[in-house]
Amino acid sequence: MKLKNAPVVEVVIGAQFSESALPNQLIFDFYQKIRNQFPLIQEHPPLLSIIEKINEKNENYLTQNILSRKFFLTQDQTKLIQIQPNRLLLNWRKNTENTEYPHFNNVLNEFLNIYTKINQIMQIDNYLNQLEVTYVDHIILEDFDKVDFNLTGILSVYNFSRTVKNFEGQISFPIGSINGNIILNIKNAIRNSDQKKLFVVETTCRGFNQAYSIQKWFDLAHNELVSFFEEILTPLTKSKWGYTK
Repeated sequence: MKLKNAPVVEVVIGAQFSESALPNQLIFDFYQKIRNQFPLIQEHPPLLSIIEKINEKNENYLTQNILSRKFFLTQDQTKLIQIQPNRLLLNWRKNTENTEYPHFNNVLNEFLNIYTKINQIMQIDNYLNQLEVTYVDHIILEDFDKVDFNLTGILSVYNFSRTVKNFEGQISFPIGSINGNIILNIKNAIRNSDQKKLFVVETTCRGFNQAYSIQKWFDLAHNELVSFFEEILTPLTKSKWGYTK
């Protein structure tokens, strides 16, 4: 599936580890290798650890002694590395209308290069327990001639015709091949830059299969996400976004 006018504003690719696989000294040594490309640094609260379960409740927990999460950003802030002792993520972000999405394989290759650099310092492969990929899309309501928050005719996931004031919903679907789940999050919002109404749609594939290489897992997960997104697009939305098979 290809979308000429894809609504993607962010892609996140990441890995999670079972223990404190990325101690502070390793993070410091790693940053010396990337500081020219990622000169900006921020501190943020740590992320929860998540183990996706198929057809049962997930494991969500906060690992002890993890106090913060580092952000390393490019000067234009279109790329971001998030790192804490048990998490590593790479974000691509669309920060202007003219920012061009570099396509999934380019983002994945950059993440794998970062992963390899860290793995050369310390064998983080031994601690790996989850992989994830997320697409964030913004659906601008006025593009569909809508003035109120209503998904009718845009996505075929919530079958109601009423306008909503506030909406946030999540659905998950088990995917056996990746030993994980697809998670769909939708919420309504107003864009700060121009006050336009929109729906924020996040589709995530998270899981882990020891039988596969990291590359193969991400390839399978990406294919599952693309197929799922194609399935929930209405004919009108496909036309608006320049859909081709």
